[in-house]
Amino acid sequence: CNIDNAYCSYTPVPVATYFADLGLAHYKLGNFELAITEYDQAIKIAPEESEYYRMRGIAYRELSLYEKAMADLNKSIEIDPNRSLAYLSRGLTYYRQDQYQLSIGDYDKALQLNPNEARAAEGKGDAFRELGQPTNANDAYATACKIDNAYCSYTPVPIATYFADLGLAHYKLGNFE
Repeated sequence: CNIDNAYCSYTPVPVATYFADLGLAHYKLGNFELAITEYDQAIKIAPEESEYYRMRGIAYRELSLYEKAMADLNKSIEIDPNRSLAYLSRGLTYYRQDQYQLSIGDYDKALQLNPNEARAAEGKGDAFRELGQPTNANDAYATACKIDNAYCSYTPVPIATYFADLGLAHYKLGNFE
């Protein structure tokens, strides 16, 4: 530190960020195993960084390694319980495991932490749709639309499909009223 004070404040975080950036690049290319390897390195260097656990967790999710994904996403939330993206990511992981009620809880938490998180409202709508609750699904899709107009263009389709399917079921049962 006597020669150049710029080196006195050195922290390993830039090195961890390097590995995390490599992990993100591999993830975006669909190389989930390599992404996990890079996030492993980032976590070794900066184990207090919740985002690294979250990103490794979603890479595990893409490989359908749900137990590992949940462990990482839970760790991310443990480190930073106010990070909406961690709840959003865990909500989708629950959804992919057909645990729709749990996914709705996480989407609600993500929206509580970040009311502008349209993806959480959309995910909530998808979960309600899977639970056979079209009114709640429609409300959630409408919320997503209010947050971000990009979610408005497809909102009626799942509900329209539901009612068309319902009408067909009534027709097959001979219920014409």
